[in-house]
Amino acid sequence: MKNTSYIALLMVAIMMLVTPACDWLKKKEEAPQENPVVRILDLNTAEVYNDAHIPGAIHLELDDIDEVTKHWNVKSPLIVYCSDYTCRTSHIAAKMLRTRFEDVSVYMGGINEWYKLSKENSALYPIEGDAKLAFLEKNVEKVLPKEEDGKVISAQEVAHRLGEIHK
Repeated sequence: MKNTSYIALLMVAIMMLVTPACDWLKKKEEAPQENPVVRILDLNTAEVYNDAHIPGAIHLELDDIDEVTKHWNVKSPLIVYCSDYTCRTSHIAAKMLRTRFEDVSVYMGGINEWYKLSKENSALYPIEGDAKLAFLEKNVEKVLPKEEDGKVISAQEVAHRLGEIHK
């Protein structure tokens, strides 16, 4: 009986020592920050992304969103965009992201509008890539956001947020 008590006590002591170590094995999540980093997500095809994208934008496919973002700070503001006002991929991505993130915006003008603005003011609307794809020159009529589109952000607001990233 005495041996059983010692064994039980020893097992409790071992469990108390080992349990905190288990936390070391877990992959650490991104530490919360006072001012979380704004992330700009490009939902265009790899071809479009490689040709032209907003500097610092992260290229993502819809199927990869959960895997890529699973360790990101939920307070990090996210801006998603795709090709232009007719593209709905960014809206689908935003809807998925809003289930986990507190601040998700859609830039509806996409790389098409950004490219045109960069031709007028490349300092405010910089582009990375050669920007040779023909669709960038295409005129796309602006579409007003729908209620189900959630939070929408303008090119001017994206440019402002981009300036925050590069400070």
